[in-house]
Amino acid sequence: MFKKIVIILSTLVLVSIIGCSSSGDADLSKVNDEVRKLISLSEIPKIDDLDIKEIVVKNGLETDKLQRNTVIITYTDKKGELEKQEAYDKSIKLLYGPYEGDKVFTLSVSEIEAEFSHNMETIMINGLELLHTQLNDNLLIYTRHNGLSYTTEARITNKYTKDKQFEFFSQAVTYN
Repeated sequence: MFKKIVIILSTLVLVSIIGCSSSGDADLSKVNDEVRKLISLSEIPKIDDLDIKEIVVKNGLETDKLQRNTVIITYTDKKGELEKQEAYDKSIKLLYGPYEGDKVFTLSVSEIEAEFSHNMETIMINGLELLHTQLNDNLLIYTRHNGLSYTTEARITNKYTKDKQFEFFSQAVTYN
């Protein structure tokens, strides 16, 4: 009798784990399909040691040349339960999440080339020319790669150093 209970409980735990993970993957697959319709990003970038907390799209005006949409992906190191959806501006559409967890890294991707002030420094990492500036513990990084603009505003901490933020950024940009 005890053996049957252990087998049943083990099966239930395994089914719930598989159900949770496949559901999240299925959701991200649907989001990837939707993102492809909005900008020419082939897949939402995955970053080692981080989970996706939330994905939103900020809708812009379409021109003859480009769609002016920006996909904003927020990453966390401890993804929790699905949170209650916040009220967003009409120009912002929630595509995924939001899940509980502290924001570690936010990536914005757009087909529109961003313009920044001239006080940004340049650094080469993994063959990418990155423009960056730091204000206190905030780091702004920008690059243009394969026809897309990538921007992040990241917070520098003891755990997530400036070098680690550059690593996250270059990994996200070169993911596709």
